[in-house]
Amino acid sequence: MRSLRLSSAAEYAMRGKQGVNVFMLSPHGRMSPFQQAQMFSLQDPNIHNLAVEGVFDDCQDIVKAVSNDLEFKRRWRIGTVNSINWARLLAQVVYYFAGYFRATQGNGESLSFAVPSGNFGNICAGHVARMMGLPIRRLVAATNE
Repeated sequence: MRSLRLSSAAEYAMRGKQGVNVFMLSPHGRMSPFQQAQMFSLQDPNIHNLAVEGVFDDCQDIVKAVSNDLEFKRRWRIGTVNSINWARLLAQVVYYFAGYFRATQGNGESLSFAVPSGNFGNICAGHVARMMGLPIRRLVAATNE
C-alpha cells in the first residue's frame, strides 16, 4: 500500500510499517524551519518526502488528482491520508471537544476557535463538532490568499 499525503501526523503513524510506503508532499521553500524539521527528519525507509515547486494548494491538487483517478489508485494500490480523508477529519473533531472541555467548565458556555489553515480540513472538523452540539460561537479561519 502506498499513501500519498500532506501532513506529518500520518507520516509518524505509518513509520516502520511493512508493506506501506508514504510519499509526503510539501511546498518547496514554503514551510517554517520547524515544519521542515517535522517533515524531513524521519529517516525510515518507507517514508519519502517530496518537495513540490509551488504552494500548499499545488500539493493538494496532486493528491486530489490521484484520489480522483480510480484506475491509477487501484493499479498502484494508493490511498490518501490528509485532511480530505474523513478518518482524519473525525479525529480532529475530538480535538475540538477536548479543547472545549480544557478551556471551559463544560457548562454549556460557548467558545470561539481561530484556526490557521491551508486547506480548511481542520476548521471543517470544527464545523462538524458544532453540528454535533458543541457550543462553538465562532470559527475563524486564518489563511493566506
